[in-house]
Amino acid sequence: MFKTKKELKQLEEVRKQLENEKQELLFIKEQLGNSTPKVDTSNIYIWEDNGLYSIVKLNVTKYRGYNWGGLGKEVDGYHSTLTNIFTNEVIFEKNSMNKIESEELIRKDSLENSYFAHFFPIYAADRSILAYADKKVPMYVLQQLYYKLNNVNVNAQVLKKTK
Repeated sequence: MFKTKKELKQLEEVRKQLENEKQELLFIKEQLGNSTPKVDTSNIYIWEDNGLYSIVKLNVTKYRGYNWGGLGKEVDGYHSTLTNIFTNEVIFEKNSMNKIESEELIRKDSLENSYFAHFFPIYAADRSILAYADKKVPMYVLQQLYYKLNNVNVNAQVLKKTK
């Protein structure tokens, strides 16, 4: 019973797809077995800066200060900080009369080199996050979303053993 090359190729593609799904399920099973921590996503957002996506926590504190570099009148403002949820590294900080907006101008040495970074809710990137009614999402789900957003193949062998 010989198969045509086309049928063999289709079977090979199906086998590869099933193998990838098996790897994902094994990863999820391992993570669930370890009882991974859950993250409250009520203040979690996506920050896209030059094509690199980060999953961040927004911290906003209100303060009072002077506009125009201390030369103007006293106004209310916000100190907004975006912190990477995996590394606790501050990704972006802003002191302004406005909170962080959906498009933020990232200023470089000159206006020509400046660009816009984007800020949006986490559920805009993956609607399945809304399935967690209590907004407590397992950390591995957020890790998978991070890999998906940045097109990272976690099953790829980056390093090979040397003899």
